[in-house]
Amino acid sequence: MTVPHTKNQMLGAILTGAADSLDITPQLRAAAVARYNDLAAFLASFADERGGAGWNIYTQGSFRLGTVTRPVHRTTDYDLDLVCQHNVDYRGISRIELKDLVGDALAKYRADRGADTMELEPGKRCWTLTFDGYHLDILPAVPAEIDDADDTAIRITDTTLGRWQISDPIAFSNWFRECAIDEYRSARIAMAAERGSSVEAVPDRDLKTNLQRIVQIAKMHRDQYFGDGPTRPPSVVLTTLIARSYQPGGDIVESLFGVVRRMHLHLEQRQDGLWVPNPLCDEENLADRWGATNDAEKAFALWLGRIDSDLRGATAQTGVEMVTKRLGSAFGVAPITAGTSMLGEEFRATRERGQLLVSGTTAALGTTAGRTVPQHNFYGDA
Repeated sequence: MTVPHTKNQMLGAILTGAADSLDITPQLRAAAVARYNDLAAFLASFADERGGAGWNIYTQGSFRLGTVTRPVHRTTDYDLDLVCQHNVDYRGISRIELKDLVGDALAKYRADRGADTMELEPGKRCWTLTFDGYHLDILPAVPAEIDDADDTAIRITDTTLGRWQISDPIAFSNWFRECAIDEYRSARIAMAAERGSSVEAVPDRDLKTNLQRIVQIAKMHRDQYFGDGPTRPPSVVLTTLIARSYQPGGDIVESLFGVVRRMHLHLEQRQDGLWVPNPLCDEENLADRWGATNDAEKAFALWLGRIDSDLRGATAQTGVEMVTKRLGSAFGVAPITAGTSMLGEEFRATRERGQLLVSGTTAALGTTAGRTVPQHNFYGDA
């Protein structure tokens, strides 16, 4: 975080800090990665014991995209998504058989690793393994076409539907990245220079683009606005609409305003209802269940209006305290307070380095032209 010079930059710094406060911690991320690597190793041995086909375990959703946020309206664990792909021909296995097979494997994993350390529950599409601080939603899948090794598309189970569904989390992740590819490259180069490392040595997990931040910020506002209501748009719908609406360039607040104005343009009405097609797999409607909810589209339009008015209301405020109060009511008091604290720490550190200046004409704080702000102590001496 750098010291902001304009109101938009201050707003962006607070919102970015708020998103950081809800992001998964490096320690918890490392624990989750270690867990799914362990699960992958177990499934390999499980396949060997049965003499069957192999398995692939990989991340999907916000965990893969770098847009994880803990919901602001409740103190729940982090929700992390995995695909458990069984490499068999879908024509030789039913959806129910696949779901039961994955459940059987996960039950054996739980028994082998200690049943008291995790809980296992079935869902409509996934199995959920719950650990301390996070849970893994594990989606059973098979290749869309077993004979096409280069195709990353998969067929997934859903107990509410009578057919296989097509999805492609890997292609979706690649598409999302391409929507801000120049930002990824610039961020990687800058971080490599800061660390004194090669560009190739900077992992994706350490990078954050404005696109990723905007997804996290929008999810914060959505969670505060909708709670757990039935018209709450799913994260995959929100992420897709934001990425389709995103135009690189400008500061994060300008980009956020632009995304909010354009998102509705990418909702489609088809014969069977509301659609948000997967940009890499037109057969998959990402809004299938949400779109079937009464008034989902109307509620979404009302939410877009609210987030726009909340952002405009915050930009109309004067001073960090008033901006924080306005943002807190819209995005959640706890994360916004955390974001403001991070900004305050940056001001303090910059002042201690003797780089914090105050403009002689506007009295605004910054690091460009102006009079140096003296360090403070408890006695008020300059």
